[in-house]
Amino acid sequence: MIEAKGTELIRKGSADEIVAKRNRALDLYTRGVQMLAEAVRVHKEVGGTDYPCLRSALNNGGYDIEQGRTDKVVEEIRRNLDGAVWNHIMGALGLLNLMDAKEVAAFRDQNRTDPAEVTRDNLVATFARLTAESDAIFKRGVINLFMRLDRKFASNPAYRLGDKLIFNRALSEYGGWNHHGGSREEMRDLDRIFHIVDEKPPKDHCGDAAAMVSEVSRQQLGGTVETEYFLIRTFKNCNVHVLFRRPDLVVKVNQIIADHFGAALAHETRVRGAGRRRAA
Repeated sequence: MIEAKGTELIRKGSADEIVAKRNRALDLYTRGVQMLAEAVRVHKEVGGTDYPCLRSALNNGGYDIEQGRTDKVVEEIRRNLDGAVWNHIMGALGLLNLMDAKEVAAFRDQNRTDPAEVTRDNLVATFARLTAESDAIFKRGVINLFMRLDRKFASNPAYRLGDKLIFNRALSEYGGWNHHGGSREEMRDLDRIFHIVDEKPPKDHCGDAAAMVSEVSRQQLGGTVETEYFLIRTFKNCNVHVLFRRPDLVVKVNQIIADHFGAALAHETRVRGAGRRRAA
């Protein structure tokens, strides 16, 4: 005869107590999930769509919650929330458009690992400082891009933009950008800079020059892209040539470069002048 083993559990606690605790747990879970859903909704209002790390924090926090380490989970959520807020506000105010790709990456990395707490004082102080420094931030982005350009090509001179730029091995042999290099980000920075010096809002990444090059090169290497500012040619050796269509904007960018490299430019001019005199 088979004996039911469940009766042992019933003897240790009444059925009513078991059901009551079960119902209590389910009620707390239900309210917790509802409150969490509301928190995520509010999070999106202040953090835009920048919340994928929140999912990771919630997924990874399950064990800590089981162990009662709720402070750790809350701090991880706080980091994700504050980072998302800073990213969203910076983007909404257009301040990210002033930065080059590497500075944006550093900013986002800081916000992912150790974001400042979002308080009224921090918000006011940070954006007052960034607004005051906006011109310097943009010019620093111009110089950062310029310093990253490949100097082995004569068309990429050391202290100014010429008539064109060459990005070496910028594309994959299968089309699209070569993700092992930084040419896509450099093209995006170049497009962004020319829009800003032309006093126009930069395009988002779905419609900028880099996106257009990616689309054309996936169809064939050897195609051409024309934008308001550039004539861009792709080649079967995976190089990209960018010809400037607005000399007036090149002059403006070169002035920023000249202001930064003033001493070096003066030295190069003297050396070239001496060389020409010796040749004469």
